[in-house]
Amino acid sequence: MKKLLLVLSVVAMASLLFTGCLPTTNTAPVITTTSLPNALVGYAYTATVVATDVDAADVLTFSLVSGPTDMVISEAGVISGWTPTAVGTEDVSVAVTDGTDSVSADYTITIELLNTAPVITVIADQVAKLGETFTYPVVATDAEADTLTYSLTACPLTMSIDAAGVITYSPEFATQLGPHAVAVEVSDGEYVDTEDFVLTVVEADPLVIDIDVPGAYIHPTKGPIVADDCYDVVVTFSNNSATEGQDVWVRWNEVDGATGDWVAFTGNVDDTEFTGEICFDATSVDCALICIEVKVGTICCDPIIYSEMLRVDFVAPCASFTVCVEDCDPCTEGAEMSWFTTC
Repeated sequence: MKKLLLVLSVVAMASLLFTGCLPTTNTAPVITTTSLPNALVGYAYTATVVATDVDAADVLTFSLVSGPTDMVISEAGVISGWTPTAVGTEDVSVAVTDGTDSVSADYTITIELLNTAPVITVIADQVAKLGETFTYPVVATDAEADTLTYSLTACPLTMSIDAAGVITYSPEFATQLGPHAVAVEVSDGEYVDTEDFVLTVVEADPLVIDIDVPGAYIHPTKGPIVADDCYDVVVTFSNNSATEGQDVWVRWNEVDGATGDWVAFTGNVDDTEFTGEICFDATSVDCALICIEVKVGTICCDPIIYSEMLRVDFVAPCASFTVCVEDCDPCTEGAEMSWFTTC
């Protein structure tokens, strides 16, 4: 009898083995998604959470444990339904079950603004002058207020652009005359914008000098200039190409007579206007032509660069007077002319 029971037990076990009716152990699913993508303000969010299960026959079902309002997740793990409204972060917890065991994963979603490319304001073609420094401030905007980086991708040699977008170029040689292609690039770290323009280098404007002696003119009611009088003189330069960092000296020089002393004049901030005083000598003739002469640099060694003629009537107006032809020497007789005449 005992032998019979043993045989029946062995047969039963064998039957269970071959029919698959032995009890089995379930393995929990595993969520393999380690992070969720960033979200953009104002844009519908979507992402997919992925999980695996070694028990191939198990059907996995996802659910949202916690998250922002309106966010949902499908049974297949697709997140949707949420549109962020502000920059920041949102915590999300997702669970998945195989019908027997469940697991969950926690995520933090970063919400940011959509980055757009910076925009450079259109740059018209420009002109630079030989011997002068050309500057141009490039203007660029970025909707997200990103830090912008400026660079030149095409430009003449020695041209530069600084961190604020200011272009600087100082052409000095005749070989730099003519048109030059310039390309500016600005980047926000992700996107770039470019702007092209042509910079043409031309000859600098000639230096123009003007001398003014306020009150030093004949007028029917004011009378003539008188001997021993001193007069304010203003010498104006059209640019400071010759005067920057230099001394400016002025004197009067009578064409056919005495010569005054050189007087140092005081300049303004940009060295384009110099003021001072000249005094006429009592020994001057009654009717004279006076040259007001200008030199820049040192009295001893630098040449006179400009002179202007002034008619001086010490006693009475002259019926005729000498006309300065070139640098106040030589001079010839001529008809009455305007009070100031370039020598």
